[in-house]
Amino acid sequence: MTRAISLAIPFVVASSCLAETITVCLDGSCDFMNVQGAIDFADHGDLILVAAGNYQPSSTIETDGKMVTVRGEIDEQGRPATILDGRWQRRVLRCDDNETAATRFENLAFIRGDRTAGAGVRINHSQPTLVNCEIRDNIGGGGMYLYNARPTLIDCVISDNQCDWSGGGIQIYDNSNPSLVDTVVCGNQAKYDPQLSLDQGSIWTDEGDNCVSDDCTDCSETPSPDLNGDGLVNGADLGLLLVSWGGPGIGDLNGDGMTDGGDLGVLLAAWS
Repeated sequence: MTRAISLAIPFVVASSCLAETITVCLDGSCDFMNVQGAIDFADHGDLILVAAGNYQPSSTIETDGKMVTVRGEIDEQGRPATILDGRWQRRVLRCDDNETAATRFENLAFIRGDRTAGAGVRINHSQPTLVNCEIRDNIGGGGMYLYNARPTLIDCVISDNQCDWSGGGIQIYDNSNPSLVDTVVCGNQAKYDPQLSLDQGSIWTDEGDNCVSDDCTDCSETPSPDLNGDGLVNGADLGLLLVSWGGPGIGDLNGDGMTDGGDLGVLLAAWS
């Protein structure tokens, strides 16, 4: 791992740093074994690639205002395979140094945090971007707490979090305005407003295809047996189902993680 820096030449006002890719993995073969170490090393514009695995930080992860992308890996279903696990001992992530939308978190699961006012993720006076992230199984202060914050959440799932008072999913306070796109907030628990809680002056912006419900089954999407999208269910779709037979994939129509006879029955029932 090196930091590439441009050389000063005549008539150039300032030098600039070239973006770096920094790797993180648990087996010691990467640049770092923990996410915070990679963030501390990183400069604006760097990409931090975090391999699949369960990472258990010894303190809350903080981005310190850096415009970096922290990107995990995904599983066969396209969901985060990189887990940031607070073990119910600490908050998992905090952004409170005026992070902009250029601070991005992708393909990450923030789980088992324990703190008041945002056990999973707390964002103060910042507007980071979260893409394909999960915030789940956090207790005490719910999944996400926003204080004068304007993050963007895209294709995220916030579920099964608990808060002692209100806003088990997201607490939206002090003139906050998060933008949600294709995001699910469901199955969270609190005494009041278990999914979303807002104080006076705060709102959330629905950018489309979101689902907010006490029951996560209300937000589940049943795959269409029209696998090739041509408006018909026929032999072409059967062929695609057979390609993924015996494993997960496009043919898993009943969502049980396996393409088998149950999915074949769903396809045949819709045959046209």
